[in-house]
Amino acid sequence: MRTAHFGRSWALVAIVLAGFAAGQAAGQPSFQGIGFLNHSVEGSLANKISKNGNVVVGESFIATGSRAIAWTAADGLMNLGVLPGGTADSVAYGVSADGSVIVGQSDDGNFAEGGTAFRWTQATGMVALGNLGGPTNYGYAYQTSDDGTIIMGSMDDGHPGQFGGIGFQTFRWTAATGMQPFGQAPGGVILGAASVSGDGLNYWASRGQLQTYRRTLAGPWTLQPAEFNTITWIRNDGQVMFTSRCFGSTTACPRAHRWTAATGAFTDLGIVSGSSDRGDTVLRGVSDDGTVAVGLANFDPNDGGVAFIWDTQHGIRNLQSVLVDTYGLAGAAGWSQIEPTGLSADGRVICGIGFNLDGAQEGWVANLRGATALCRADFNHSGSVTVQDIFEFLGAWFAGAASADFNGVGGVTLQDIFDFLAAWFTGCP
Repeated sequence: MRTAHFGRSWALVAIVLAGFAAGQAAGQPSFQGIGFLNHSVEGSLANKISKNGNVVVGESFIATGSRAIAWTAADGLMNLGVLPGGTADSVAYGVSADGSVIVGQSDDGNFAEGGTAFRWTQATGMVALGNLGGPTNYGYAYQTSDDGTIIMGSMDDGHPGQFGGIGFQTFRWTAATGMQPFGQAPGGVILGAASVSGDGLNYWASRGQLQTYRRTLAGPWTLQPAEFNTITWIRNDGQVMFTSRCFGSTTACPRAHRWTAATGAFTDLGIVSGSSDRGDTVLRGVSDDGTVAVGLANFDPNDGGVAFIWDTQHGIRNLQSVLVDTYGLAGAAGWSQIEPTGLSADGRVICGIGFNLDGAQEGWVANLRGATALCRADFNHSGSVTVQDIFEFLGAWFAGAASADFNGVGGVTLQDIFDFLAAWFTGCP
């Protein structure tokens, strides 16, 4: 009979409150909303979190539209404003690893249907990144390299769109080069959006669901084998990738897979029960080492899908259940349609969006840095999982004790025994 000892193999699952101020005591898990700029127009979105877990960026609604925001635990929400000449909306999509460089899109007064790409720092404020020579400056920036020196985005370059209207091409921006077109693949293919690895050395982009391209800075773009559609994340050393693959079925398309160079094989992350049970999964954040990921499963426009967290030890799990049942964050239980949107480098900070207790859409962050997970299989709280836990659970079950309602559905049933034994054989994380 195996015994799982606390403190040996406890893996800290990827959820940690963004913006934990320096010096704040560890071991204080929490779940909280990021708040609003204007409480008479409640609504905010958390779109991404810095890799160090200190800054969340997104937008908050105001009476005249929305404003790009940055959030930290110490200072709360900061209004990043709009570009000079702009009066309508702005939104932040990306942030550097240390939170000092923020990128996104802002109205600048020159294009009624949207805005243009911006870069923000504390020293410069919001600054437009330029254009690609198209008839408009319509575009946006959505990602930076870890150090913030490389910015990726998409911009009107004057070519006709694939389905008519404005055609967009991915751009790469640095302080030395300014904005440059970066999406010209062989065969006249124009890539509308591309991603960059944290070290700035690997780039990847997709065109539809069946064509994925990859390149280094030296180029050129190279069409990848069909099994790599669609690459969604690449580790700096290229040894781990996540892909979003389709199987030609609306009930399982796309599904998130993890590939490693060591095995050369793809591993399906699996599914989370609930919602529409469509079987599809989409990634929203990956830890730097590629061992933890968050995303949304079973997406359905009518109910929003199910938030999940996946790691190499536990596989895929319902994120809200992990927050509430595994880590005791009861505050997360009252939120609905929570959806993760970003993950810190260490896999311990997660940000997302959802509907709070008042029914308002709000960005959120959750913290488990330094926290010890609850081990429900250790029924007698002895500090280890042993056969004695089975005896004591069964004693409580036959007595009809409330503690034997293991699955929390209300009432003590035979299913509680099955669920407890499944947890017992799994052991503690």
